[in-house]
Amino acid sequence: MSDVFEWGNLFIAPLFVYSIKTVYFWHTKIAYNLKSLMAVYYDEQLKKRKFEQFFIQTFPKVKAFAWKILQSEEDAEDIAQDIFVKLWDNPEIWENKETWDSYIYTMARNQIYNFLKHQSVELSYQEKLLQEDSPSFEFDIYDKLYAKELQLLIKLTLDNMPEQRRKVFSMSRQDGMSNQEIADRLQLSIR
Repeated sequence: MSDVFEWGNLFIAPLFVYSIKTVYFWHTKIAYNLKSLMAVYYDEQLKKRKFEQFFIQTFPKVKAFAWKILQSEEDAEDIAQDIFVKLWDNPEIWENKETWDSYIYTMARNQIYNFLKHQSVELSYQEKLLQEDSPSFEFDIYDKLYAKELQLLIKLTLDNMPEQRRKVFSMSRQDGMSNQEIADRLQLSIR
């Protein structure tokens, strides 16, 4: 029995050493990952603080520039916000103080140009729709067919109604009378 116990110790000892190495390896890997995550978090916090300072300094200027051209508070604010969303993704632009003014005003000018171009296209499309009096031929035929079917269905339904209900319906729908007026004229109570 002592032989088995000794053989058991021989097999257990390498496993124990292996498991200590494994634990040590995973421990150092976790510590390394934690350090890298902390560095990324610190970098993100630093980036946020720098961007906040940049935003506080330049947002009013960009908004005022857009307002001078657009003469609309809402549109100017939308344009300025769009610009700063794009800038957030490109920190190399706003981290360099020497070039940010010219670059940002160029961005603002281009954004305003695109906005005005979009408005122009939108207005011309709306005007084109208003100028077209008649819809397409196919659409017109289907509308007429649907209207005739609907009139026939209403006529058949009215023919099958009792006389009093038919009077109430025609006074309401065709003559445009209110419930109170119908009740007064036919000497009925309102439900």
